[in-house]
Amino acid sequence: MHVPVIANQFLPRLLVIGLLLLAGCGSRGPQTYPVTGEVVFEDGVALQGGIVEFTAVEQEISSSGRIGSDGKFRLTTISEGDGAVAGEHRAIVITSFGDGLVTHNHDAKTLRRPAKKFAKYKSSGLKFTVRPGEKNHFQVVIERAK
Repeated sequence: MHVPVIANQFLPRLLVIGLLLLAGCGSRGPQTYPVTGEVVFEDGVALQGGIVEFTAVEQEISSSGRIGSDGKFRLTTISEGDGAVAGEHRAIVITSFGDGLVTHNHDAKTLRRPAKKFAKYKSSGLKFTVRPGEKNHFQVVIERAK
């Protein structure tokens, strides 16, 4: 006969705990800050297309953005254009997948591809620091493949 009394006390507490847990699960993710920029070769010519990816060194959270025909990009972590988390980031520039070239300057005389080292974090050498409250607009300078 004591079971209903225990159930009457336990169920409301369980419901409150469940609601508190659900409220905690509704977070939007890590705090991000807008990041824009452009990818250019050493002579200032814009890379036309591809993807730039930043990965935070401490948090290992990645952000990426498509590189437009003008070389410009805007990073996304969770929702379109939200930016990247604060802190130091390593970066890569991806322009091909497998054997298929994703990007090139359309004039055959100016065909340009980035050096392969820019597609890997270990070799790209690209580092940027995202700071809260700052513009966070970066010029990513790459070398042409030889």
